[in-house]
Amino acid sequence: MGCQSSQEFHSSIEHQQTLLSAFPFQSYIHQTEHRALTLEQLAQIVRFASGQCSKWHDRAPARLSNTSGQRLALEILNLYHVSDWMIRPATRQMNCSFVELLAATEQVPNWYISHWWGNLFCDLTKCLSKHAAVRLLPVEASYWICAFALRQHCLDLDFNVDLMQTSFCKAIALSAGIVLVLDNHSQAFTRVWCAFELSLLDKDESKLLDVAAVHHNEAMILADGVAEYDKLAQDTPGEKSHSNNFGQPLPAWMVSFAAPFNKTQREKTFRLQILESGLRLRLECGHASVEADRRRILNHLSKRNSQALPLAMHENYDAINQSLRAMFAAAIWQNGDTCLAKDKGAAEVLVAGTRRNVLVLDFSDERRNPGHQEIAYLSSALCPNLQVLDLAFAQNHEKFSNCQALDDACIQCLSRAIPPTITKLRLDFARCR
Repeated sequence: MGCQSSQEFHSSIEHQQTLLSAFPFQSYIHQTEHRALTLEQLAQIVRFASGQCSKWHDRAPARLSNTSGQRLALEILNLYHVSDWMIRPATRQMNCSFVELLAATEQVPNWYISHWWGNLFCDLTKCLSKHAAVRLLPVEASYWICAFALRQHCLDLDFNVDLMQTSFCKAIALSAGIVLVLDNHSQAFTRVWCAFELSLLDKDESKLLDVAAVHHNEAMILADGVAEYDKLAQDTPGEKSHSNNFGQPLPAWMVSFAAPFNKTQREKTFRLQILESGLRLRLECGHASVEADRRRILNHLSKRNSQALPLAMHENYDAINQSLRAMFAAAIWQNGDTCLAKDKGAAEVLVAGTRRNVLVLDFSDERRNPGHQEIAYLSSALCPNLQVLDLAFAQNHEKFSNCQALDDACIQCLSRAIPPTITKLRLDFARCR
């Protein structure tokens, strides 16, 4: 099917009837923040796209899309394509959101998705399936994805209100936290909407930030803290897989030391390089598909009139940038090695993020071997407002008793750097020699 015939197919009765037959209208759900998607509903969308997308092509101009004019396939399909070929045409007749073609009742979000629309759609679905498994979510759990939640033919209803009263902010308020889905080039860090969404986490410390990405066709999750899956009994490294206790909840007395170790093992294959862009995040340089959105967000953050020309610099931008960079610096340090953290200036970023008052790092992995230089560098990362410091050097398996380099001098160096603002301190040296 050539570009011209595909163009005609986009507006054809055949395409419209195929969509309406697969996704008949269910019900109006009046509160946008209650239009989340379950994984099964997301899978239904993927199945349809997989069977139909060979008839579609990328209608975006070359200046906006690297695949402009190409025939589409699941391997290159992104949310811009899904919106063009599925969401907008399927919802035009009823002037509804796509969720209202799938759900007859409200679906309050468990998690909010922050992502770049240009990321592969199949990667997005892989990430959310993996996330649900890591967080042990029930089958009815749902994710709020703006493209499917908003009524695309009357967006003014969602945007002509105070920014904090938009469905985006309300959906985050209802969620346990944000799942940041990153592509291999970390484009989400260049989007002003993503930066704004993440900045809301600074206002509510109870909200979690999980990071998801696909590498070598496998989804990986960096969980904020210990995930529910990490609290299950895991295979002991080097021993026969799937013991009788595998997958069973850990006894309460084991959770505090075994769960962090399980987390470290699960996350050690995450490709940390995709987080490096987060250390240089500058929300004021972020892009938006609609320039008015960018202007509105920056003026909101700088407390100016929404229609004013955005300032190029502002102290509020700096504060938010520092806070967000600190989140990713901690993730790199937590899951990488000290050399990577030092190379990327993670300590300097953590110190600059003065709003970050909690630091939890786990060195109980066979890749980590903290010694004098590493402890000195770690000590330099303790910001002056730190209130909670939790460092685990404990070796949870005898094969990994690798912290022989720690001595009294290391501990003295660390103790001198602990700020007087600390209210909770935990240092775990179990099995260290």
